[in-house]
Amino acid sequence: MPSTLQTVLQGLLQGLKDPCLPTQTAAACALRVLVSAEGAKSLLQPAVKEIVKEYFRIMAAVENDAVMSALQVIVTEYGEEIVEIAPAIASQLLAAFQHYASAGEEDDESLFTASQCLETVCTVLEVSKENTPVMQQLEVIVTPVVAGFFSERDDAMEFIDCAVTMLGYLTFYLDNINPNMWQIFPSMILAMETWAFDYMQEITTPVLNFISKDTDTFLQGHYNGISFLDMVSGLIRKALDENRDDDEREAKAAAKLLCGVVSCCRGRIDRFVPYVFQLVAMRLSDAHTSGLTTRLLEVAMAAIYYDPFLATEIFRGDPDATDTLFKKLFDKLPSMTRGSSQRLVVLSFSSLFTLPSSSLPTIVVTNLQPMLAQMIREVVMLEAEEGEEEDEEGEEAEGDEDGDDDDEEEEEEQLKPMETRSGRSKRIEVPEDGYDEEDDCLNVEDEEYRAVLEAAENSTTVKRTLYSGGFPVGEDEDEEEDEEDEEEFTSPLDNLDVSQCLCAAVRSMERREPELVMRLKSGLDEEDKTRLSGLLDQTLV
Repeated sequence: MPSTLQTVLQGLLQGLKDPCLPTQTAAACALRVLVSAEGAKSLLQPAVKEIVKEYFRIMAAVENDAVMSALQVIVTEYGEEIVEIAPAIASQLLAAFQHYASAGEEDDESLFTASQCLETVCTVLEVSKENTPVMQQLEVIVTPVVAGFFSERDDAMEFIDCAVTMLGYLTFYLDNINPNMWQIFPSMILAMETWAFDYMQEITTPVLNFISKDTDTFLQGHYNGISFLDMVSGLIRKALDENRDDDEREAKAAAKLLCGVVSCCRGRIDRFVPYVFQLVAMRLSDAHTSGLTTRLLEVAMAAIYYDPFLATEIFRGDPDATDTLFKKLFDKLPSMTRGSSQRLVVLSFSSLFTLPSSSLPTIVVTNLQPMLAQMIREVVMLEAEEGEEEDEEGEEAEGDEDGDDDDEEEEEEQLKPMETRSGRSKRIEVPEDGYDEEDDCLNVEDEEYRAVLEAAENSTTVKRTLYSGGFPVGEDEDEEEDEEDEEEFTSPLDNLDVSQCLCAAVRSMERREPELVMRLKSGLDEEDKTRLSGLLDQTLV
């Protein structure tokens, strides 16, 4: 450590304990600038717990938002060191929050400092998220405050962002939902129906975590005589009915929530499935954005996978709506690049393959061969993505073992493009007129081709046209798939082996209708024949 920096840091640490309060405050504010300086860690790391205690002592004596900002930086920079005292830090931060928030809406400075208290609690949760025992302690401390934001607080709108973030950490990183946390669930639904409707997209993720982590409680729970399922379905209907803004933000959140409910409650909400298809049909014809169309189609695919027998019964009751649904689905497939969408394509299509072809809608029977090709390609792309993620995790683990790289190598690594993360670089090019049997499909493993796609990722979408009745379905060139942040929610479908599902469906159809399967296989190009053969060999028991 340079001697000058060491001298300054030692002076600031002494200043934290100076008898003069203004000197303490000035030292606390100034330390923020230097905590991440090169060489500072060796001096500050051993004393970080004591430093945090000094900050809280100063905060109790003087209201200064700069001191709170400095504390947040320290928590972020020295997360590993403060994890074991994270519950104490969160408790004191929330007590400080209550103090500052009580000043009233007219006191802007106090409201700002109160917000900083909550933001720092979010930082504490971030640095503690992998430590389950600590997170369990934080849950007990944080839950009552979060519950208050969705019920009795008049100033809830001022702090809703932090409340949702805190709830997201507690519901995602802990394996189980504490029974006490379920008191928040009906309050969240009621909030989204009323004053927090504009925050529906943000609140939907923790709601889904509740449903996926504790489906039994969700299906058995009631509030004022109304089941949780009916409360959620009413909210979904409201959002799909009322949200017709240009971005359809709340409607997309509603469709995401609906898809999550269907996926998490497979086999347990049969009465709800016809209503699901009704909601999809109602809004699909009036969806303005590509993102909402995709979300609604994901709901339909989840409902097909939920129970293909029940789905086909519903399809027979409304042939026109069924044709519209599948035409839109086939049209939208080229832009379904999200991993969850790809999985749903395989799961829903393979579910239909388990049924006798005589029971399927005509539009499905007509497209069985291209649907088989689509499933094969989706599985190949998903497996390639999973392989790359495993490689990246392995490289990160090796990097942790080897220690820090020098600055130049780290900077070089950060400048690399996000290699194939979007999934678009793994698209398989399907010409608009299809492939002749002699033609070769452009292989995703072709490194030169992949590099070209990565370079053009922001301006082009590689075609993956699926044909309807032998004719190309129109491709929407004006709208692209909505890009969304990574979602802190895990669906039960994420744990399914889609290659197993595909192969089981093909074998089931082969036993039942061998001639049909022979025709379907013969219609595949040579690349897809090889891929299917490899998948079937891999999944042999």
